[in-house]
Amino acid sequence: MNVATDHSQLPSAERLVPASDGGSPLNRAAEGTEAVSKPSPLRPSRERLQYFAAFRYLFDNPEWPQALALGSICTFIPVFGQVALLGYYYEIVERLHRDAQAPCPTFNFRRFAVYATRGVWAYLLILAITSLVQVTLQLPLQYTVLGVVIAFQSDSTIGAIVAAIATIVWLSLLTIGLLLMAYVVQPLLLRGGLSQELRLMFRLRWVLEYSRRVWLEILLVQALLFMAMCLLFPLGLMLFCVGILPMSILMAVAGAHLNWQIYEVALSRGCEPVPLRPTEADEPPVARPAKVSTEKPVAETKLTQPTSPSSSASP
Repeated sequence: MNVATDHSQLPSAERLVPASDGGSPLNRAAEGTEAVSKPSPLRPSRERLQYFAAFRYLFDNPEWPQALALGSICTFIPVFGQVALLGYYYEIVERLHRDAQAPCPTFNFRRFAVYATRGVWAYLLILAITSLVQVTLQLPLQYTVLGVVIAFQSDSTIGAIVAAIATIVWLSLLTIGLLLMAYVVQPLLLRGGLSQELRLMFRLRWVLEYSRRVWLEILLVQALLFMAMCLLFPLGLMLFCVGILPMSILMAVAGAHLNWQIYEVALSRGCEPVPLRPTEADEPPVARPAKVSTEKPVAETKLTQPTSPSSSASP
């Protein structure tokens, strides 16, 4: 039976699509990188997100208590702990992209340097955006609060009107900021965490194309994570406030799983894949030069058999 005929008979939600990590040779040349991952085998295209599977993903690993404990301990390490956790989350995304059945990896301090190397660019981008937002909005927010207080002191009615207008304006700005974070910053972080290259991270055209194809899925995931945070964090507070740490690890792992699902949906809809660094199994063996001998070849000598006196004597 023809292979093409078999694929055409499958339902649309179960057709096999190639999950290429590196794209065509022309795309790899356009990206300007030689470190492109080996294409993974065919996998079913994902058109529906599995929300509950994302929150069960951590518990599929039998060592999930160790993952929660070590991840929580890592949060106490200043700066480098957050960088390593970011790298750990994007390693989950890449592992699932290469193998959709891969279990959740346990956070391992032996791979701390590997995690930190992967997450450093994402952390620097978050730090730059946070600093920019803080510097840009701090003074306007302070003057707005001061104006509302002065309006209330002069007249309570005018103060209420000014407070209502200020609330609407700042809620609108907050909504715009959250949308920019979801549709611009998150794809940039995903691209940086997968490619691990600064020069491959800032591709605004790819970001817009990615968000255009999966804008609804991004919105649904952000709403789900917000509701889950509102539910899980109070439970963490009831556990003497220490439970916030494992709850944040659980939320982050579920977010990584959902980001992988969105990325697979975008690929199935024609989005260009992110170039990945080759793994150890993908790297070709290193060709070692042959050892050249400096000794001169010894000339072959002709061996002669000695003649015995009996053989040389005449009969």
